[in-house]
Amino acid sequence: MQVFRDILQIAKQQHVDVNFFISPVHVRLLEMTHAAGLWDETEDMKRKLVAEMHDANGVALWDFSGYHTYAQEAVPQQQGVAMQWYLDSSHFSQALGHIMLNRMFAAPDMEADVQSSFGVRLTQGNIETVLQQQREQQTAWQAEQADMSRDLHQRTEAILQDKKINGTVCK
Repeated sequence: MQVFRDILQIAKQQHVDVNFFISPVHVRLLEMTHAAGLWDETEDMKRKLVAEMHDANGVALWDFSGYHTYAQEAVPQQQGVAMQWYLDSSHFSQALGHIMLNRMFAAPDMEADVQSSFGVRLTQGNIETVLQQQREQQTAWQAEQADMSRDLHQRTEAILQDKKINGTVCK
């Protein structure tokens, strides 16, 4: 957090506007984060970032994570077929990056739209609502894709068990 605080301080001193964002990731990674027991830590990190920005003018924090349409893109089952929105579970494509930039810079009137399914500007006033909506999206996806969710949770448990056996636990 100290690096984040330092950036905020430099931006304030230099009168520079800064836009931070939380990256979009594929639902596979979101599910594995949940299965690994790291969902609460992820939410706490978002709360901490928002709290640090309490008196920062010209600074925005956008959240593009969550179970939105882009994150739910089907993973091709054929080798050599690329996804449109992701390079892998944690790296978004240039095409999705353009959509993010448009959301952050071309439509400032949309920043208070908590109902938007992709990208919301986080504030003290909306952080809990956004997190609740993301949990609701997660629950809905898990119900709609129960087999895939169960498979990802089982894979995550197996990976964590293997790491525990080998002495490299994630928590």
